[in-house]
Amino acid sequence: MFVYWPDGTRSQGTAAMVGRNDILTATHTVYSPEHGGWGTSFDFYFGADYNGITDRFDSTTFTYALRAGTYSWTARAYPDAVFSDSNPLLTSAESQYDVAVLGVSLPVGDVTGWFGVDPNRNFTQLVTEIGYPDGSTGMMTADVTVTSNSLFGIYTATTNPMGPGSSGGPLFSSDGYVIGVKSAGSAATSVWADVGFTLEALRSFFSSNDSLLVAPTQALPRYSVSSTSSSVNEGGTAVFTITTQNVPVGSSLSYQLSGVSAADIVGGQLSGLATVGSDGRAVANIAIAADSRTEGPETLTLTSNGASGSLTINDSSRAPSGPPVTDIMDALGVYRAFVGTAPTAAGYGSMVSALRTSSVSAYAQSVAGTYAGVSAGALATSVLTDFGIGASSLGGPSPAASYVALQSAVASIFSINATARGQVVLNMTRLLGGLEADAVFGAAARAFDGQVLADYVRLSSGASTSDQSELLHLIGVAPTYSLT
Repeated sequence: MFVYWPDGTRSQGTAAMVGRNDILTATHTVYSPEHGGWGTSFDFYFGADYNGITDRFDSTTFTYALRAGTYSWTARAYPDAVFSDSNPLLTSAESQYDVAVLGVSLPVGDVTGWFGVDPNRNFTQLVTEIGYPDGSTGMMTADVTVTSNSLFGIYTATTNPMGPGSSGGPLFSSDGYVIGVKSAGSAATSVWADVGFTLEALRSFFSSNDSLLVAPTQALPRYSVSSTSSSVNEGGTAVFTITTQNVPVGSSLSYQLSGVSAADIVGGQLSGLATVGSDGRAVANIAIAADSRTEGPETLTLTSNGASGSLTINDSSRAPSGPPVTDIMDALGVYRAFVGTAPTAAGYGSMVSALRTSSVSAYAQSVAGTYAGVSAGALATSVLTDFGIGASSLGGPSPAASYVALQSAVASIFSINATARGQVVLNMTRLLGGLEADAVFGAAARAFDGQVLADYVRLSSGASTSDQSELLHLIGVAPTYSLT
């Protein structure tokens, strides 16, 4: 339960149904001198999977939601006895009165059912406490051994499995009856009010608050959610129908979407409103975005008033597949041979986009076009330098002579194939990749290939698993996988 106080704050507690319209909790969860007195309104989510760490519902499916403003209420509690002094810590004499019952104007118990209350369990016993303690990830249970106090109407335990937030939570006997209400605790103790201490007055209140119901047979609003199909493609529309009973025509029903991100929905809204028609149904049309991302099928769930329906979103607008890693590596080699550096991130993206629709040869020719006005001799010297090939980097008995001969040959080839310089450099890049063990060119080949590999690893940090695996195979390293 969430309690809204006169000072504008909100706190969390635990409650249980003990009658058709009777909600059992603690006095201090509905009345607080610190926050201005009586709570002004209450939200109840029966059977909810509420995560106190993230302050959200991990599951939006729960038995019933009773929201502030949708019902009227009255309460029987004991604030004067619970807060008999200015000390915020409760004494045993105060805790025995720390019980409250809220009578509400809707027969919630018709949907949730309710628990029996038994005052005759005044002995040491193994019991179960239930609550929503702060910092928990849902409704928690704990088995504890409690002792009935001989002087005061309380149960005590020498452990405290749950902290604040579990206040008002029921203490169950082994056969499922409520025997106490969580009142207080410390690091080493827990205290529950014994429901038997105030039960006669509470039972009288159980009967009197039935007058809140419009009629003895008043029907509670009910909701169910269904989808018109089991799946929808990206770019299509998911249609959900919220079917109601005992809900006025024209009512606006809020709904929430889960299982997807805002980017998956056209407009980016994960909540909305649907209006109840004369047939008792409200229809929500959810436009699904064609996001062109490869993410696999997703389950879209729409929840309204505790009822949920789901369908599958088919991943029909996948991201275009990337070019082979070998093509990317070749293109990076060509770029480095011409320019002398790796491309920028933006340049790399443009390169990959180009390779999706054209060949590496075409890309090489486009890069070479930038150098069309450079003489064959100057371009040969520049490309060899960018390859890391010079008299000082070559091996063999006559490295200087080898370099002069190579530079002359490359210049001649550039001159003869003036319109195919990109293809020439691509061929040289591929040829160099096979010379890593060569006595003359091996050192230069290993250094250049290492630079190209480093360029790819840095620029392709968003590469897919399959691309990374392919690269490992290309450089001779077997990929490894861990079991999950």
